[in-house]
Amino acid sequence: MRQKHRMLSFVRVQEDDGSSFDAIVRGSYLQICGGGDYEDYDVLVVVDGRVIDERAWYNEDQLTQLPEQDRDKAEEMLEEWFMGGGG
Repeated sequence: MRQKHRMLSFVRVQEDDGSSFDAIVRGSYLQICGGGDYEDYDVLVVVDGRVIDERAWYNEDQLTQLPEQDRDKAEEMLEEWFMGGGG
């Protein structure tokens, strides 16, 4: 089986309570922790073009790929988050 969402993809996450937020996919459970779970994801919450938080685990069906994808931008945002003490 294949993962539905690639690392560094921009997605909208649908919460169980009906709210949603934009995020960057950090990776699947399989990529981050090992094992066989590729359907649950760790994401980095994006607000106003900046990563502000990290949250896990969201099922692939809760994530919707956003139309605009820029892996270089996502990588820069990820680096800024980790270099700034996030994560």
